[in-house]
Amino acid sequence: MKNDPAMNTPIHLPVAKLTAEAFQPFGTAFSLSSPGSSGPLVIHQRLHPLLDMPRLTTTQLAAAGAAQITRLERHPFSSQTFIPLACTAYLVVVTPQAADGGPDLSGLRAFAGDADTGVHYAAGVWHAPMSARGGPARFVIQMWRHNELENDVFIDLPTPIACVSRDVMAKAG
Repeated sequence: MKNDPAMNTPIHLPVAKLTAEAFQPFGTAFSLSSPGSSGPLVIHQRLHPLLDMPRLTTTQLAAAGAAQITRLERHPFSSQTFIPLACTAYLVVVTPQAADGGPDLSGLRAFAGDADTGVHYAAGVWHAPMSARGGPARFVIQMWRHNELENDVFIDLPTPIACVSRDVMAKAG
C-alpha cells in the first residue's frame, strides 16, 4: 500500500489476480469451468447454533468506476459465497480480523475476479462490498442467517482505499 498523508490522498492498494492459492487465507476462490465432481466447491461455515436460514439470493451490480473503498463488512457467524451469473470482472478486497475483532488493515489485499471464478469468504473475514468491473454484474449469493443475530457488521474507513492494477502502480513509481 502507498499513502501520501501530506496530500491527504487515498491509500493505493495493488490488485492481483484472484486465484485459489492467493485467496486461501481469506476463504476459497474456485473455477466454474472445471470438470464436475461429487466434491463440494466450498464448505459453508455456520458458527452459531441459531443459524437456521440458508439464504440463497441474487444481486445485480452496476459497473463501478474508479475503485474507492470506504467501508468494510464481515459476517461473524457465517461464510458467504458469490457465484457469477453474468459479469466481465469484479473486485474483491479483503483483510484479516485483528485481535480486537476489527479489520487488520496491514493485511489488506485486492483481487480481480472474472466470470469463471467464484469466491467464498470465510466467516469473520472483513471485506469490501463486491464491485463490478468492465460492465454490470449479476451474482448468486449464499449465506446463513438468523433474525436474532448480528449477521452483518460494518465499519467506515477513516481513509479511502484506491485499488490500482499492478501495471498502473509500476508506472507511477
